[in-house]
Amino acid sequence: MERLFLNTLPFTFPSEPVTFYFSDEDKHLPDLHLTRLKSSQLYPLNIRSIFPKLKNGEPIYTSFDKPNDELLPLPIDFNIPQNYFLVKQYYNILIHKYFRTNHPNLYIYTDYITHDKQIWVELPDDKADYPNSTKCERYNLKIDFDHFNQRPQIVLSYERTTHISLYSIAQLIAEQQSDDPFAQTDSTDIYSFISKVLYLDKDSHYQFIERLEYLKHRPFYRSECAYPVLSHKLLNYFNQEPVTHRETNPLLNYFNKINNFYKRFLDNKDFRSFIPIADNGFAWATDTQIGKTEYNSKTLLFANNTSEQNPSKGLNAGPYQPIKAPKVNIFCIFHKDQIEQARKLLSSLRGGYKAYKLYTTTDNTSKTDVLKRFTGRDTTWVKAHIEFEDMNNPSPEIATKLNQMFDNGELKLDETYIALYVSPIDKHTHNATARHAYYKIKEELLSRNIALQVVNADNITFSGTTTIKTGFEYTLQNIALAICAKLGGIPWKFNVQKTNELVVGIGAFRNQEKGATYIGSAFAFDNTGVFDSFQYFMQDEIKELVGSIRDAIIRYSSANGTPDKLVIHYYKQMNQREFLELERMLNSLQIPNKLPVYVVTINKTESEDFVLFDAGNTNALLPYSGRYINLGNGNYLLCNNTRYYSQTFPNGTRPDSFPFPVKLKITCPTSKEPIDAQTIRDLIEQVYRFSRIYFKSVKQQHLPVTIKYPELVSEILPYFEEQATVSDIQHNLWFL
Repeated sequence: MERLFLNTLPFTFPSEPVTFYFSDEDKHLPDLHLTRLKSSQLYPLNIRSIFPKLKNGEPIYTSFDKPNDELLPLPIDFNIPQNYFLVKQYYNILIHKYFRTNHPNLYIYTDYITHDKQIWVELPDDKADYPNSTKCERYNLKIDFDHFNQRPQIVLSYERTTHISLYSIAQLIAEQQSDDPFAQTDSTDIYSFISKVLYLDKDSHYQFIERLEYLKHRPFYRSECAYPVLSHKLLNYFNQEPVTHRETNPLLNYFNKINNFYKRFLDNKDFRSFIPIADNGFAWATDTQIGKTEYNSKTLLFANNTSEQNPSKGLNAGPYQPIKAPKVNIFCIFHKDQIEQARKLLSSLRGGYKAYKLYTTTDNTSKTDVLKRFTGRDTTWVKAHIEFEDMNNPSPEIATKLNQMFDNGELKLDETYIALYVSPIDKHTHNATARHAYYKIKEELLSRNIALQVVNADNITFSGTTTIKTGFEYTLQNIALAICAKLGGIPWKFNVQKTNELVVGIGAFRNQEKGATYIGSAFAFDNTGVFDSFQYFMQDEIKELVGSIRDAIIRYSSANGTPDKLVIHYYKQMNQREFLELERMLNSLQIPNKLPVYVVTINKTESEDFVLFDAGNTNALLPYSGRYINLGNGNYLLCNNTRYYSQTFPNGTRPDSFPFPVKLKITCPTSKEPIDAQTIRDLIEQVYRFSRIYFKSVKQQHLPVTIKYPELVSEILPYFEEQATVSDIQHNLWFL
């Protein structure tokens, strides 16, 4: 039986007003700390009854509910929406005080904007993944308002673990310095690599987590009391590879973490004395909150309009639309020591792979020509392959040999090619040099209009001397699937009727290496999931971003007529400046009837936000795929996974992944009227469908490709030396 619940702890506001105490100037009162309220958003509704001349933005000060003769009393009704942000700050201060008093060994980090509290729980020494460090689990306590059920709540969430150096900044600087002041030493400023620190001053009783950029300017700051948190930048500085722990069921692990934290620190009389959270723990979803996508949303169309929910099975029928070229020409790029892996890979894709039945025809005969089946075209090998010697920097050798192959006619400009790169190093490695080498090879090939498919050499593994291990057949499926999409084929599409609707997805990738900036790109699709084109731009290039949407509308309109609806899938909350630029652009197009525009903000929810669980699924807590929850105020939580109703999982007992739900916020910037229920359902269905056309893997994804594809492009393109490389291939999925 399905029983859905959230990671929220509901409580109630006081029924009667609570008296707070205020001053219009900062006063130093004995044993009483005043909090500065510098934003008019924090003013209580009736503040001008005691400060009639107060102007917006002028600071006021409060002790909250602590009385003092020099402060003016004012009753605060917690249930009035205009008082919400002040009340939220009040509860955050009480939470801080509770943990400082009752659990002094925990570390507290306060968000500067929201004032939400993050509690760091130190783990035993043997749990640390790095030398000379201690490992901490992080828990977020967010005061929130449940707009659907009209009640306050605490959102309790778990963030990934982190490490704190056992050496202070002063000790690390001392290690850098030589005894000889004239010695040639590393002049790198370690401060530039540190984001947060644990400030631990036992003499002054300071113990908290803080951002170093703020902390270092405070009068009491001493570097010998500041212990750096090991960020990715700092790990690189210490030549440490980031450690990733993969869990069998991260959703179940997440629940166990927050449930243990709740029972250990919150489920007691002391905490309920100031925040009366419900005795029965986490909040159950009400029947009126729960929705589900239509059964047809899971169905995909393949060759000859064959319908199937499972892409791995559906591709047995062939791709919905074969690649555009009449045949596929294949050649291999590999290191000289990995020729056997290259040989086995090629023969496996071209029919020499006899060990497994990847799919079966109606007459029950085994078929093994994976590429022909999945691309819909014949495949041929190019006689000359590329073998390189320099494992660390292979691109110069590869570029030279490519030029030779074109010069001697082994490669022709009017033919379609796919290069299989047997990579000696994982392209997702944290080693920057190795990763740059992969990007350079990709650019070399794209500049010659050749698609590249990378296969990690370690994945082409053997048992004995010649037989590939069980499991590699699924890698072959993914390789063939990606090749089909890269060469212009359509492996599958949605089983929906085509409508006059344009969908544009805008995503970003946070590039730590290049100054932690964001790079963005926009993708255009029709409502059946067929890709049209993409554009690429920097994060702060708002006019270019809006211009890319304009280009997508013009391209779509020239082929199909003006769309009846524009849907924008956005990776973050669209700000006012972006809204205004979008509105100006739409007005400039002079569309006869005003074009309805819907913006769906799509966020991952692994931390600091909402997570949905199914208590009826006792072994996994994974809700059914397609379930969604109305959180109120235009926010929804959508589950994308492979737990289908009335259907067994791929291995017969459990799903093949346990993704977290996706948080959606749906708005219509072109209208002040509420969005009708049917449109809301259609937009949620659409996000769900777009999570099912990820042509890099046959596995279900929890993020839609409208966000996932832009991330992939934005991860790669900043490393291309010539941005013009992709100017002529913005209509191909070369980045898969």
